[in-house]
Amino acid sequence: MAFRYIIPIGNSPRNFFIVNLGLFLLALFITLLVPLLWVSSERFFYYWDLAMYQNRAIDTAALFVENPLGTLYQVYLSTGSDLSGNNIFAIPLIPFILFFGESRLVYIISISLVYLLPFALVVGGIATKLVEHKRFLAFWITTFLTLLTSMVWAPTLLGWPDVGAALFIAISVLVYLLDVNLSFRWQIPVIGFFIALAALFRRPFSYACLAFFVSLIFLSLFFFIRDARYSFNRALLSNLYRRLVKVTLVGLSSILFLTIVGFPFLYNSIVRDYSVHESFMRPISENFIFYVSQYGWLSLILAILGFTLGILTRNVISHVAVFLLLLLGTSFGLWIFVVRIIGVQYNLFFALSIILGITALVWTISRVPYRMLRGVMLSMILLYAVFNFIVGLAPINFSENKFVGRAMFAANYPPLMRSDYDEVVGLINYLRSVASDGEPIYVVGSSVNVNPEILKNAELLLFGRGNTVLNILRVPQVDSRDFYQGVLENMLKARYVLLAKPLQYHLVPEEQDVVKVAFTAFEEEWEISKDFILLPERFFLVDDITVYVYKRIQSTSLATALRTLKSMVQFSDTYSARQTDWIVFSELSIPYTVRKIKDGYSLRVYLSAHPQLHDVLFLYTGTLPGKQVVVSGRLEVGDTIECKDLALGFLLIDEEYKVVDTAEFVYKGNSTAFDFKVPINTKDATYLLVRISTTQNTLSGCSPLEIDGFAVLP
Repeated sequence: MAFRYIIPIGNSPRNFFIVNLGLFLLALFITLLVPLLWVSSERFFYYWDLAMYQNRAIDTAALFVENPLGTLYQVYLSTGSDLSGNNIFAIPLIPFILFFGESRLVYIISISLVYLLPFALVVGGIATKLVEHKRFLAFWITTFLTLLTSMVWAPTLLGWPDVGAALFIAISVLVYLLDVNLSFRWQIPVIGFFIALAALFRRPFSYACLAFFVSLIFLSLFFFIRDARYSFNRALLSNLYRRLVKVTLVGLSSILFLTIVGFPFLYNSIVRDYSVHESFMRPISENFIFYVSQYGWLSLILAILGFTLGILTRNVISHVAVFLLLLLGTSFGLWIFVVRIIGVQYNLFFALSIILGITALVWTISRVPYRMLRGVMLSMILLYAVFNFIVGLAPINFSENKFVGRAMFAANYPPLMRSDYDEVVGLINYLRSVASDGEPIYVVGSSVNVNPEILKNAELLLFGRGNTVLNILRVPQVDSRDFYQGVLENMLKARYVLLAKPLQYHLVPEEQDVVKVAFTAFEEEWEISKDFILLPERFFLVDDITVYVYKRIQSTSLATALRTLKSMVQFSDTYSARQTDWIVFSELSIPYTVRKIKDGYSLRVYLSAHPQLHDVLFLYTGTLPGKQVVVSGRLEVGDTIECKDLALGFLLIDEEYKVVDTAEFVYKGNSTAFDFKVPINTKDATYLLVRISTTQNTLSGCSPLEIDGFAVLP
């Protein structure tokens, strides 16, 4: 069997079983103890990704109880999500959540048991392919070394499931190293499956998959160059050709599996707009310093030294060490020079090679003939590993308490604490007292101390699911990802505005103008801010942050909204680069989607949530060509029986915000779709308003309503 060397069985299978069982139980104990100690020490309100994956797992478990097959279909569709990820990771966590509850501790322990512990065991399995002797020791030493690596733990303890993707990459590496010639027929589809699963599991690991394939290609060239030193013949070229063909087949099998089980992911990967990540990208130098410092400079030095000395002294299998070095180098190069995004979860890209590099060093030192020197060096590595683990995860903030040689050790990720925890509780209780009927709340702030997600998840943590009442608006926070129109749309809906001073960022200020413009509107008292009154309540948070509360006292007029839009355009140089040419003017939450299509737009509006709604107003900010234009498109409605006397009104507004011309198209409800062409005079016009209204019943009967191919043509 190809797997017989992963955990070797000696002359006494019973003794080896007992030892293996004991060591496995010790690894299991560590896997349970670390989350228990770390999470139990937290006093925090989670936000963004720190909360998102736990919430997704809980929602998936709840859906599974109601509809198991529907849950699988929902997870399949989620692979095409444009958001931070899909829900595949949640499927194995469902039993833990259903049996043990929805707490943070249950969620973190479930990730640790399902993904992190198997990752440590698989890395241990890879170590048995790196060395030629005492593989039993290699397996368990590497397994425990993995469990003592703080950067393996940090993303998991913070709520990211990314170690699952790292597990699938590690399985692919292990299967490949069982026979680097890929002689077993099952290797190619199995590697292809797990590589595809890693990318599907967490989209950023697509770069780790790419690094894996690049390493396969370079290792094939390594074999060719190594063998060509002795004799060059056609057989060498033939071997290189066969290796590259097999690598290609692995790639094709990955694409095949993605097509079968993750077609939405594959399609989205092709058509998605990757420019949304530009605001998160940091300079190469900043990325380099960050990722090297995460494990500690000494860890990286020891890993590279381990591979190098192991190859030179022939204490490790050279081609395995070369492959792992290639994997480390290509992963590091792709992330530092191409992706350039900083995040603790992305440390897992490098964990496998760094851990195995240190294993190679341990194995090389173990062959040193001088017993005392060997013992001293191995003891120093053990002490470093333990101290590095403590520095990485202990509740002592080593980032602030620096010591000599601090850069040699791992970055510090202590249990999360908020010194202003009680003040946040007070803010939540206050908001529940004044906005208990779901009044929309706009939070102006986007830092780790103040952001909309903190308040939303704080209420969830304090009062439980099903008992939340606050309507915290999802507002724009990142320039390259979000739209400026969302700032104005949410301001029009807001009944309360929370303004954090000083202005709160989590990226460089130049990448968060969508936050700054909302702050400026109130700080500089734009006209729209006069629709609100400043309340006397103040809330004092960490880092000298003061939260002010504004309450709406009157509706925002159309003229005020248009003047605010003009001020926003003048405020930011990048406004025109991030707009959809459509804004909904409503105090209600009107879901809608806009797609740019050939020669026009497709506008789809969902109105069923508002049974009393009789009209809704959209602003078209695109170009108005010529003096006389034709507004055309195809109107489609959801129900011809309920949708009666639907009217599309077109109002042209000049620079003084006065109506200069109007036109109307009335839909009588004879069919679900109808083409329209409405001539209108655009002379002196700056804005085009589209008013959707009805005099019979309400607009909810027309939902969903779609204007397809909307165009303004001369």
